[in-house]
Amino acid sequence: MSSDEDVMPLVALLPAHCEFDEEEKAAALVLPVFRFTFGDDVALLSPPPASPCRAIHRGFMLSAERYAQLEIELRKTYNLVLVVTAEEYEAAHYYPNSYQHLLNAGLTPPALWQPVPEPATVTEECFQEVFEKICSEWPARYTSVLLKDYVKSAKATSQRFQQVPVNSELPEMCCELVAARGVRFNRGVVLKAWVQLALYPNRGGFTTNEWRLFFGRGSLLSMEANSYQDADTAPPPPEEVVARAEQVAHSVSNPYFSLDLAETEEEGWIALEIGDGGVSGPAPGQDLNKLWQQLSSCLASRSSSLTACPCAAGC
Repeated sequence: MSSDEDVMPLVALLPAHCEFDEEEKAAALVLPVFRFTFGDDVALLSPPPASPCRAIHRGFMLSAERYAQLEIELRKTYNLVLVVTAEEYEAAHYYPNSYQHLLNAGLTPPALWQPVPEPATVTEECFQEVFEKICSEWPARYTSVLLKDYVKSAKATSQRFQQVPVNSELPEMCCELVAARGVRFNRGVVLKAWVQLALYPNRGGFTTNEWRLFFGRGSLLSMEANSYQDADTAPPPPEEVVARAEQVAHSVSNPYFSLDLAETEEEGWIALEIGDGGVSGPAPGQDLNKLWQQLSSCLASRSSSLTACPCAAGC
């Protein structure tokens, strides 16, 4: 972001969908709020600012291509400059772009991936090389993989891709993942070494111990329990693990992103994924007022006003 853009007033940008009504209330305590729809084109529900403003976007997950369209149309038509650029969004949104940062910090088991430019015609041969690399290069203790695309797993519709044995049927399972994700498939298939997550008793069953961290400009903004675990029995990430997550925050080229940590049975704590902060939901029960206060303080320039926005409507 240029120095001229850094001194622009800051605003909040949220979809018009009712899912973000509570976020609007929280954001409005510290920033002017704009709601928008995004079909073929972007449309604001209120008059745009008379002069350029920077916008903190929180909304639904978008492909990099759709996010780039959002960025361009907001800037050209509505005087809104996204705090997170399209390039920065992509750096956090797609798993292969963040893997090396996590590996350098010792926060991930091994992973490989295979681009799939034409999902409709993908074949098992596309995954043969990556399968052979797993067999020849990974430590023998990794006998299963978790399959996902570059952004999401298919666990919402099927659990069978969560722990897939490393055997001759793996390439076929990769093709089945592509089919299962359908129109929501993102770019390629990621094969992550499967590790057993620690489980804690909760409400008559068991749950994992996962925590969602939000970072802004390299600083930890919040760390909240993210798997409905009992805080009396499931411990938070140790300071040393949080310090390694902060190391990642200083290397990822995105000013506002999330990082999910999980405790494992035998390998300590790992990072499950990184995501752009604007399309990462709050943790269960997270204080939205506090989150927006943290965002506005972190992402606002010292010389910009948090309340004065040059809106045509005089907001």
